[in-house]
Amino acid sequence: EKVLCRICFEAEIGVVLLPCRHRILC
Repeated sequence: EKVLCRICFEAEIGVVLLPCRHRILC
């Protein structure tokens, strides 16, 4: 599933940073 950051729509979410999870925030 390819989703763009809800903060910076110009970048694809490809990295998940814990605990703040890059999937939601950049």
